[in-house]
Amino acid sequence: MSEKKQTWLTTGDFARLCGVTKHTLFHYDEVGVVKPARTDPNGYRYYSMEQFYAMDIVATLQAAGMSLREIKGYMAVRDPSRFLALLEEKRAELSRAQAKLSRMQRVLQRTAARTRQGLVADCGEPHLEQCGEEALVATRSHGMEERAQAESCVDHFEYCVRHGMDEELPIGTIIERENLIAGHYDGIDYFFNRLPRKRRCGRLHIKPAGLYAVWNYKGPYEHVGDAYPGLMAFISARGLQICGHSYERDLISYMATPSPEEYVIRVEIGVARPGAQGG
Repeated sequence: MSEKKQTWLTTGDFARLCGVTKHTLFHYDEVGVVKPARTDPNGYRYYSMEQFYAMDIVATLQAAGMSLREIKGYMAVRDPSRFLALLEEKRAELSRAQAKLSRMQRVLQRTAARTRQGLVADCGEPHLEQCGEEALVATRSHGMEERAQAESCVDHFEYCVRHGMDEELPIGTIIERENLIAGHYDGIDYFFNRLPRKRRCGRLHIKPAGLYAVWNYKGPYEHVGDAYPGLMAFISARGLQICGHSYERDLISYMATPSPEEYVIRVEIGVARPGAQGG
């Protein structure tokens, strides 16, 4: 094709054809991804129609998540095998990103549900409630000292992250039945997170279905133990016995309010009528 028949496009015309701005073309020229086919002595840049294919490659690979540096490297040495490898790599990256987004959707949905529950919770009196079975991942506390419990909490969180079990925040706590009966309400025997379904793991704990005495305590964490004497009196007054552990979980936490007086902690104790099979 002669010079006269060759179609040359100015930067503005080529930008409009490709659906980008002139600034984008200047940037592509600067980084060496798509350079003008011709630059006149006076500095004017011109592009050929064939360069539309190069722009299409850039747009496609950018949409797949590739950086301009990666695209430049690929365009310097293009071949079908390398193109396929790039597509497979980016497809795997997008799958991982999609899984992360799906997980965050679940985290937000469950945290929102708990916060909504906390906003409407009756914090005045304990009550009885039939609760379904729940699968938990639970980590035993390393001790009753504050430092030991902090280390246990970190251990639990790291275990959950490593095994993809950190979809519900914040972390809950368990006091074992024996300590409840002995009147030891201020310790923590386990840290736990709820699982969306039962799964095989070394720290699986099943919270049994059954009857629970429940109190939505409102106030600071360090005073949640104050709820237990009232719960114990409530259980005794109804002729019930403690047959399971205590499960504490935040409904309104430090994530939602800077005021500890506004925290809402749901306390559940497994109970049964004398003679009934315990959970």
